[in-house]
Amino acid sequence: MDRSIFYDTARTTGSLKTPGMQRIREYFSLGAVEPEESDTADIAESVDILLKQTWNIWGVSSLYGLQQDSEVQLKLYGKKMREEVAAILPHEDVTYEAQFSIVEGIEKRPSASDPIPLQITVHASPIRTNVPDQSQQPEKTEKCIYVGIMLSWRTAVNELEYEKSVRLPLLLCRGTKSAMKAVHMTLGSMFDCHVVALPATEDDLKWLVPIVLQPSHTDDPPQKGEARLEYKVPGLPITDSISIKFEVADLTKMWTVVSKEDANDSNEKISFRAQHIERFYEVLNKQMVHSAGLQLGLCKLHKISLPSFTIMDNKMKVSSAEVMSKVLLFFNEKALEILHLLNFDTTVSTSG
Repeated sequence: MDRSIFYDTARTTGSLKTPGMQRIREYFSLGAVEPEESDTADIAESVDILLKQTWNIWGVSSLYGLQQDSEVQLKLYGKKMREEVAAILPHEDVTYEAQFSIVEGIEKRPSASDPIPLQITVHASPIRTNVPDQSQQPEKTEKCIYVGIMLSWRTAVNELEYEKSVRLPLLLCRGTKSAMKAVHMTLGSMFDCHVVALPATEDDLKWLVPIVLQPSHTDDPPQKGEARLEYKVPGLPITDSISIKFEVADLTKMWTVVSKEDANDSNEKISFRAQHIERFYEVLNKQMVHSAGLQLGLCKLHKISLPSFTIMDNKMKVSSAEVMSKVLLFFNEKALEILHLLNFDTTVSTSG
């Protein structure tokens, strides 16, 4: 049961308290509004290899003992990963190959202090037996069961720097569930780190809609297409969600008006504050009430679909380099707050 409702947001006025609005996050900044043109282009090109693919979003705590600048060491990491994955996923008729490598495509990053991204791949190949003529081998049936990219996208927090540790807070990966579990368990033992899923909570989704819609430049043309917000009804299966559709141009116009009041602290940064996000959804709720008499009540936003961005839980797909950079900035900050600051607090308490 998928109830779809289409709203004309251009005539929305007034305010209504958004049910369940939590002030978990108070502030978020995208950085410079008009960075140097060459830097913007370089960063856009850097994330091209991440586009138009579905990624699972994970967070990674500090990695201890990781040496990225040694090809020999990277080969040893691959060997260790292969051995551990083979032990966790034993199949008599399958062999595994694992590889650690520097991601050459992501050369430009928002911060000069961001470490070089690292890619991990695991392939599985069936063991061929009873091949009478070795000169006529069957076609290669090697299958990639895991690929993950660990990266830092503007990591700058006031935290004690640990000796011989590397911070790559974000892990984007795809593959089989069993392979993900095996690889992440192995990463934990190899580098004394935690790897945890980073699902987009309702609060995250509410922030991500205006963050993605926000024009990066004042002269950017209006975005086109349709936005879809899906709300989960308590007590009903996920298939019985309420889908609400908006024109992206109308949502962008609404956000521009809402955020213009006490706008950004300076002309050099695009920043978002909790009061702007809350006001934005107050207006949306008001529109739903006036247009269809719909009160969402305890329904929770669980999925957003925009022309260039779709996300639910910890799975996302992005088709725009600009949007990908924004999303990476958001989840990189979330990973830091959850894992890295937590590690710092734990270290202080145990050392005392």
